[in-house]
Amino acid sequence: MPLLIAAVLAGIAVPHRPPSHEVARSRIAACGIAPSRIRFVYEPDLQEDTVRIGNGPAPSHAGLSCLARASLSNVYDIYFDDQSTAKAYQPVNQAVQAAFSRDMDRQWLHSHALLARLPRFTTDGESVTMFARRLEGYCGVAPGSMLFQLRPNLLTLRREWIEHTIRSGRSSERPFLCVMHGVGMSGLEEHGVEFGFVGNEAVSDVPER
Repeated sequence: MPLLIAAVLAGIAVPHRPPSHEVARSRIAACGIAPSRIRFVYEPDLQEDTVRIGNGPAPSHAGLSCLARASLSNVYDIYFDDQSTAKAYQPVNQAVQAAFSRDMDRQWLHSHALLARLPRFTTDGESVTMFARRLEGYCGVAPGSMLFQLRPNLLTLRREWIEHTIRSGRSSERPFLCVMHGVGMSGLEEHGVEFGFVGNEAVSDVPER
């Protein structure tokens, strides 16, 4: 499950407030980046600070992994002035975030005794929509009310469900969290199906597959 969705909609315990710039800078410097290369840039579109690393020696793969973990602990996105480093960092960062998210999914489901019998997706005679309804039913959610297959390779949340969840403040309820964490452990990604948030797109107006 993507980390942003997990953190914002499912109440996963990641830090809500970033550390001070000094603390964040020290964590990044521990990955082999000279402090003088590290600067903080406010992004108006995101309404938050980000980290920008200036030109210099390219980090190793281990260094990029360290930076990705530092980004998670700092809650600051990291960008690079050097485009080749930025390109190398992207898949490493995605892998670190995905592993972090899966670990949280696994821990939550195990702690609520839901992991052992969790439905798993296979392509053996079951569509993504059919699986989504099976997962919803397992978690105590009305089948078809929460998840929506927007495209063949994209599963998302119904707009109505998002609006209702925001209005009611029910995102911490067990059935909701079961579905959110269950998607991350379902095997969908292994079959090329992603789970994502589509913002204001009117998914309720798209025909069901």
